Formats: sequence, C-alpha cells, structure tokens
Amino acid sequence: MERIVGDLVGLRNALSPDEQAILIGHDWGAPIVWNSAFTHPQHFRAVAGLSVPFSGAPQRPFTEVFREHFTSQGRFFYQEYFQEPGVAEAEAEADPRDFVQRMMYSISGDVPVGDYWSKPLGAKFLDGLPDPLPVPWLSEADLDYYEAEFKASGFAGPLGRYRNHEADFEWLRQWQGKRIEQPCLFIGGTRDPATTLFGAVEDPVAMMRLFAPRVEGHVLRGVGHWTQQERPEEVNTLLIDWLERL
Repeated sequence: MERIVGDLVGLRNALSPDEQAILIGHDWGAPIVWNSAFTHPQHFRAVAGLSVPFSGAPQRPFTEVFREHFTSQGRFFYQEYFQEPGVAEAEAEADPRDFVQRMMYSISGDVPVGDYWSKPLGAKFLDGLPDPLPVPWLSEADLDYYEAEFKASGFAGPLGRYRNHEADFEWLRQWQGKRIEQPCLFIGGTRDPATTLFGAVEDPVAMMRLFAPRVEGHVLRGVGHWTQQERPEEVNTLLIDWLERL
C-alpha cells in the first residue's frame, strides 16, 4: 500500500503539479484511494470509493481478523486461501476465463441468493460456486479480454495485494486516530459483501462518518460487488453530481 500510494502521489505531481487531484477507486482501488487521501491530504482534495468503505487506520493486521473469525473455526475465507503463493494461482490459471466468470458472477447482484461461501477450511476458491448465467454487464468480449490478459500475466500480481496485510498495518498504524477530512463519496451495494465488510457493519455510511466526517454515501439496492458495471448510469450520475458540487 505504501508504494502504491506513493505511485499516486508521483502521478499527481507529474500530471497536476499546481492543483490537487481527485481520486476515484473501486474494490482494491477503494482502499488505495482512501489511504492516499488519508496519508497525503496535501495532494488530494476529494476522494470517492466504490464497494469498500473506509474504516480508518487498522487496529491490527486483517490477517488476524479473518483468522480469528474464519480460519480458527475451520471455515473457508478467500483471503486465507490466497495467502500461500502458488495455490490460488494454480486454480485460477488452469482456466482464466472460467475463473473470472465464476468469480464475478458469484458476488454480483444477479446471482441467486445463497450461501456459496460457507465451506470448510481446505476447500478451493471455486468449490460450491454456481454456474454463471449470462449477464448484461459481462459480455463475451469482456471475457475475451480478461482471458487474454490473465493468460499473458498470470494471477500472481493481483493476488500479491492480499499478502501484504502485515506490511500495510505497520505502515498505516502511524495515522491511528486520524481522519479523512476532505470531501468523500461512497457508493456500495446491498448485495455486496465488501460494502458491509463481510457482515461486520450494518450501516457502512454511518461507520465511515467516524473516520471521514464529510462523506456522502449511497448504498444501491440489489447491487453486488461490481458497482459501476452493474449500474453504470446510476453510478455515473452520482459521481458527476458529486464532482460538480465540490
């Protein structure tokens, strides 16, 4: 996280040396932009995050959290499965197209309601996930692109982000007790497990106000994890309205 945030600071300095930037990010991009605005407020005048709310500087590494609530109880948690290098890579790279399609469908607002992630420790990521049905926000052309890119790159790079919780905690702990004071926008979905931090938070917008008092929040009914893909017009309207009011 420290290096990625540093990249955004460098990008801002290169592209906009005389004016603060506005950041917008989704999924892993959300904590990246939250923490960029959090740790370098002099560079970023506003920030918007989709799917994942901001919960302040961590009190302990996230590995400790999911091992307490999942691993120690013999329950599967995808981030635990991603920890050992090579394991998740082997499953995903066996058929990148199928992996991406099943993964994306399984946490979307279009998947039938079901507890697909309640499985024992030792299960694989794809075990128990439903067969994906066609959805308008994930076309064959999209899948062609994802398949070609992941066949070329493999999955080690993106999976590596999950293997840095301890390093991220050590870096961010110096900002404990601080808040994001800039204007913030949060957009999540009622069917997105990341919006409620895997069920730990009932009202993500109220929770965020503790750490970002100037947040404006919208939780879209029926939307899963792929916020801007599932509801592009609604998300764009919210973003543009917010940007115009800054």
